[in-house]
Amino acid sequence: MAIELGGWKGDRSHIFMNLGHFDMEKEPLILDVDPFRRLVAPIQIPDSSLTLEVSAIDCEAPKQYSVSFPVLEDLSNDPLYFVADDLNVAKLLFKVYCSVLGRDDHSQKGSHIGSAVVSLKDLRQGLGPSLESLERDHTVSLVSSDAFGNSYVGSFTFTFVIAKPFIFQGPPPTPSKVVLKRDDSPLVAGHRGLGQNNAKQERLQLGENTMDSFFAALNLGADILEFDVQVTRDLAPVIYHDFLVSETGIDAPMHAITYEQFMVPSTMQDSTARPPGTSDSLLRTADTTKIRRPRASSEGKPRPDNVDVIARLKSTFNFHQFGFKGNVGGECIHGPFITLQQLLVQIDPSVCLDIELKYPMLFEARDFNMDTSIMELNLYLDTILAVVYRHGGSRPIFFSSFSPELCILLATKQQIYPVLFLTESGYIPTRDIRAISFQEAVRFAKKWNLKGVVIRSQPLVASPMLVGLVKSSGLVCASWGDLNNDTRCAKVLLSWLSLLTISLWPGFVAKWVANLPRIYSSRGQAGCPYYGQGR
Repeated sequence: MAIELGGWKGDRSHIFMNLGHFDMEKEPLILDVDPFRRLVAPIQIPDSSLTLEVSAIDCEAPKQYSVSFPVLEDLSNDPLYFVADDLNVAKLLFKVYCSVLGRDDHSQKGSHIGSAVVSLKDLRQGLGPSLESLERDHTVSLVSSDAFGNSYVGSFTFTFVIAKPFIFQGPPPTPSKVVLKRDDSPLVAGHRGLGQNNAKQERLQLGENTMDSFFAALNLGADILEFDVQVTRDLAPVIYHDFLVSETGIDAPMHAITYEQFMVPSTMQDSTARPPGTSDSLLRTADTTKIRRPRASSEGKPRPDNVDVIARLKSTFNFHQFGFKGNVGGECIHGPFITLQQLLVQIDPSVCLDIELKYPMLFEARDFNMDTSIMELNLYLDTILAVVYRHGGSRPIFFSSFSPELCILLATKQQIYPVLFLTESGYIPTRDIRAISFQEAVRFAKKWNLKGVVIRSQPLVASPMLVGLVKSSGLVCASWGDLNNDTRCAKVLLSWLSLLTISLWPGFVAKWVANLPRIYSSRGQAGCPYYGQGR
């Protein structure tokens, strides 16, 4: 089914319903009528005799779909689509027919053996208006008609997302066109500014996603700044990468804390004057009583030091897994946490921004021991879009995300800013068929009219001709990952890629320029980015 995004009415909600679910850890079952089979035994009911009819109540056309079983093709990018004026009254009606038992007078599909009706409002309101579950599949019970004694005859599983209208009070922004292609070389994008930090401390490390790191990246010649945006509980879009804000001392997801709470560990480090070389001992003991205060500080008051922040980190999942955070003093030069608004206001408006929207997929929530309840996706996107619309002006901006649902909704809500789909390219099992491989990512982006895909570098280095497959689909092809920081690998990709992202480490940039002079471009030239390091 072809869906034209640009033709949708912006003042209505758009419902995308898929048969079954996207969780590859579960059995891929859509329709289960085994209870009905037992009810009518010994009559045999093969799957090929079943038809599912799906229609909407109090929604606009198209109002009815008919699906014959068994479903053999991949329908992950072919949702059933409905439009609703009022989600409070919108409902979905499911009817199952069986041709083995003859045909009803009013139907060519066979006898009507069971039905179910669900209210979209009831399915979504369990966690309240500001939260939703990442487990988006729902299983409803089918009840037979009078002819079969009003019995339970089976179940049907489906998943859905709803794109609510984004309404901005004010004139829309008029961004400069994002040109993601250049003939001579890709553009260079600074990943989280100057690059992803690590515990090895092989170089001078500025705090990730900080103003210092962004300005340093621009001074080193970055064409584009890439950074991560999340939203606090009180709806403040902030620049922060990890899903868990471990600096708080607990494994707190961003949507569970306020902006004030988010800023506490940052403020605690802003006036740090700790002796050099004390990081390891502090991680072992976190004993502030043995550290003398600077003479400029008053005696008798708690020291505003990052010792407490490090002590907090010791009990968190993030620290147990990685032993490191990208903006904690001692491992790097800490910079204050910042908001999306601050970045948009303080960075030169000619600088192109790649705003990665950090919204977990289900496998990430499981891998990080997170609860699967998360900020409601429309609320998350509308909060960020409002800030971008208000302060974006004429700045060139594009969005990127690993979340298929987020990309669908973002491309539905607005067509001003391009959207790119980030993918692990099968390097890490995402357990979502739409993101499980290079090919599926391309298919997904093409289906939903996205601008392009940002692919983990490993498969492109192994087979650069894969870039041609992306471009033949009319998509921009970008790359991210550790191999982008290896000049030998980058040289392989140089003549193929549209967009590359690297970490702009000072030592690396010098080597980069020496080996690949055509890639290194001055800020302000049109082109395509090149990404580096972890997601």
